[in-house]
Amino acid sequence: MPLSLNEIKDRALAFSREWEGERAERAEAQTFWNEFFNVFGVSLLADTAALERQIDEMVDKLYGLTPDEIEIVEGTN
Repeated sequence: MPLSLNEIKDRALAFSREWEGERAERAEAQTFWNEFFNVFGVSLLADTAALERQIDEMVDKLYGLTPDEIEIVEGTN
């Protein structure tokens, strides 16, 4: 369900307060972007995992892999 404008505003304010005064550090970069996109209700980790599953399914279909072959490729057997 999409976030309301008020919820985005509240999240944006909390985000800006949390990151106020932070310096650009590589160690903080990933956390910064994850929290930034969370303001808008976007989970980079969840979206990335879903995209990877879609790509895997397309590749499996492209090559006509059987379930047994998919298990071998994914190392799940």
